[in-house]
Amino acid sequence: MEHIAISVIVPIYNTKPYLAECIESILAQKINVPIEVLLIDDGSTDGTARLCDELAHHPRIEVIHQRNRGVSAARNAGLQVAASEWLTFLDADDVLLPDAIGHLLALAGDSQAIQGLVTRSEASNVP
Repeated sequence: MEHIAISVIVPIYNTKPYLAECIESILAQKINVPIEVLLIDDGSTDGTARLCDELAHHPRIEVIHQRNRGVSAARNAGLQVAASEWLTFLDADDVLLPDAIGHLLALAGDSQAIQGLVTRSEASNVP
């Protein structure tokens, strides 16, 4: 089995309109290490769960369904099954730039943890 270097945990609740773009942005990362995508469906009721199952046909995507317990419980469920040395979280209505994870790994160096947040919004009232 291929060694997984990064697990991206995506807690999901009723985000069907955004999910495909979110997942595409993870799979499009320009890094030379294996990525595992963990979709944690937290009891969605809008068809998101079915979309997760369709996306799970990709070999790097795993889906976990649970009853609705909130975003923290969904993240914790992802942490329990993650199979990598590095973890990151991404909300299902967000996207990553193609080099986002590569930049974080480069910044990490010998550290055991690194935190980064970049926000870009098209709303005129957000700096």
